[in-house]
Amino acid sequence: TGVLEPNRPKEGERAPDFALVDARDTTKVRKLSDYRGKAVVLNWFASWCDPCKREIPEFQKAQDQFGSQLVILGVDYLEDADVAVAILDRLKATYPAVLDTNAAVADHYRVGRGLPVTFFIDKDGVLQSFKTGELTPAELETNLAKVGITYSSR
Repeated sequence: TGVLEPNRPKEGERAPDFALVDARDTTKVRKLSDYRGKAVVLNWFASWCDPCKREIPEFQKAQDQFGSQLVILGVDYLEDADVAVAILDRLKATYPAVLDTNAAVADHYRVGRGLPVTFFIDKDGVLQSFKTGELTPAELETNLAKVGITYSSR
């Protein structure tokens, strides 16, 4: 598991692939490239991060609205599966999540310690935008439009 490509994330270029253990089934590994063909919202979160907890329900709403066209992929930062799944379950988030338990992928993506951080990747795997800090519903709408998803948070 970990980073699979040496390139760093840069807007307008293909997002570097990685493989991380699934938070809900630690016998499975998920790769970012598994989701090519769909728009991807890649969101680093942690149970101790209040802004992360405020974003998760809106991400779930978008996932519910767009089904197979959109993948919200949660990346838990430096926590184990029990903690990661507990926060997702408490907030009724059913979208896929992976564990970045040693922050290797976060470091490669230059996430740093300021969570949340969210990357918007189009269906071709190209990074279109990213945001450090809490996303407002309006910012989610704007960034989803950049990856071809017309979303209304209302």
